[in-house]
Amino acid sequence: MGRVLPSGAALFAIAVAAFGQAPTFRAGVTDVSVDAAVTLDHRSVTGLQASDFIIVDEGQEQPIVSFGQESVPLDLVLLLDTSGSMQRWIAELADIANTALRQLRQGDRVAVVAFSGSTQIEQPLTTDMNSVAEAIKQAATNGPVDGGTDINDAMQNTAEYLISFAKKEQAVAPGVLGRRRAIVVITDNLGFSYHAPKKSVVAQLYRANTVVYGLVIPTEMSKIIHKYTDSGKHPAPKDGFEVNDVFDLAKQTGGEAQYAEHPDQIFPEMLGQIRSRYVMTYHAPPARPGTLREIRVTLNKEARKRHRKAVVSARAGYYVALP
Repeated sequence: MGRVLPSGAALFAIAVAAFGQAPTFRAGVTDVSVDAAVTLDHRSVTGLQASDFIIVDEGQEQPIVSFGQESVPLDLVLLLDTSGSMQRWIAELADIANTALRQLRQGDRVAVVAFSGSTQIEQPLTTDMNSVAEAIKQAATNGPVDGGTDINDAMQNTAEYLISFAKKEQAVAPGVLGRRRAIVVITDNLGFSYHAPKKSVVAQLYRANTVVYGLVIPTEMSKIIHKYTDSGKHPAPKDGFEVNDVFDLAKQTGGEAQYAEHPDQIFPEMLGQIRSRYVMTYHAPPARPGTLREIRVTLNKEARKRHRKAVVSARAGYYVALP
């Protein structure tokens, strides 16, 4: 049986009480880390250098002070929707887990978190991929199936788990950061939240410096609901009720979500794409602590000439660390 996570609000309150601030993680005291993907037709564009990129922070270009790709270790959370409609698909994923996880490198860590109406850690972050594969199997049969599907709450809880884990790691080994973070959610995107609005979820994902990828099982019901909510006819969220959307969370964090009839086929490719993202840091310009700053990552003119149709994806902002 996995460990049940408290609600997102409760976890955040605990973190603030324990550390006296809303946690924000960077590569250093005055550095901002940006994790970016460059793709062409869903395939990674590799071999780029720091000089090929431009980072703009609130309209001002920033010099890149460190740069990496394959060498930067990864902390990955597999966030599995174990509601009744999804158990078959999670079982399929379990069957190919060991093969898919070979896309990762030595030193990469993976956690398994299952959710429906509640969120449950099946396997904390570990380098033992056999344990990860076993945890996926356990989630397929013993994951939570209560109270519908709350994607936003699960995503917020997972971001806060990553923040908490990094904070504890820093207490043991100060100065050791430099890990990229990603969440891969497997779901039918048929979720509703009552106490985890998208704005607060995105804020926590920014604070955790975490990119979201999604493998979405296409269902007619989900497509109808999201077509309606995207049409502008849907009323604004009321009394905390909100339709969840993995595609939107992925876009805002610089990741990608795809419809997948058989996630076991796309899952290995997605892990490879996450593993080939670029990690860049720059010195943070002076700013008021706690404020949200907008950032934009693009290719420069010469790199754009070589890769005219390439798409650059990165998170849209970050929160300035509190003192």
